[in-house]
Amino acid sequence: MIEQAVAAIEGYERVLRILLPLYRVTIASGPSLSVGPRYERAVNIAHGWYVRCLRSVEALLLLEGGGLADEGSAIRRSVIEHIVALQWLVARGDEVVDTLAREHAKSGAKRLAALQDASWESIDFEGVAAELDAIRAEELDASQDFLLHFRQREQRFDQTRSLPLYLAETAISHPSYESANRYRDQATGEFLLDSWASSPQAPFCASELLSATMIFRQVFEPPPWDEELTEASSQFQTATDAARASAGLSPIDWDSLIPPASQ
Repeated sequence: MIEQAVAAIEGYERVLRILLPLYRVTIASGPSLSVGPRYERAVNIAHGWYVRCLRSVEALLLLEGGGLADEGSAIRRSVIEHIVALQWLVARGDEVVDTLAREHAKSGAKRLAALQDASWESIDFEGVAAELDAIRAEELDASQDFLLHFRQREQRFDQTRSLPLYLAETAISHPSYESANRYRDQATGEFLLDSWASSPQAPFCASELLSATMIFRQVFEPPPWDEELTEASSQFQTATDAARASAGLSPIDWDSLIPPASQ
């Protein structure tokens, strides 16, 4: 079982070696991606959300290297949120732009009011207010504002079954019994200065970055990276089957869960 667990981690690391440089190499090689007609306004958001996933995965791996894996719960939660948001964007295309613009104006107004209440002297209040007014949020479609909430997006668009993991990371990242309990030995009650719950980040990072990449590629026409994602998917499936075997679990029916990279 130990050999299978080691093989699983090595497999997830192979997935990451395929995925981590993929978008950077594509961008560095010049304009080779054509944006699909449904995403001409939303492509900048898709790019930003995907890069947030990519950079967050890199941050989690760095935290693990410094012995701080468990403290990455807020980053893991953010990755999950961005992947669900990418699924919303791919499903709805350019119409998400107006919804996000309305949210930006609303949340910006709240932040501006908080800054004014706190009397921050370094802020150009009139300039910020003018930028928010320029959005003209009241003229934009408000019918999809309910999709600004994670739970609404998750219920309608999430194909990655992320809610259990999202709730777990939320419980750890917020001030809670669980966040405090990470620093208390479960057997002796001794106070700890390092979390007892730290674990390898490669499984989460490989799974989420693979999902994010498969979703993000659909913004382009034709979707890129067929060969790389086919190989990454194969490596991921092998690694996960090894991880499950090490825990005494049966293999997954992959055909029902992960679509081919060509879709």
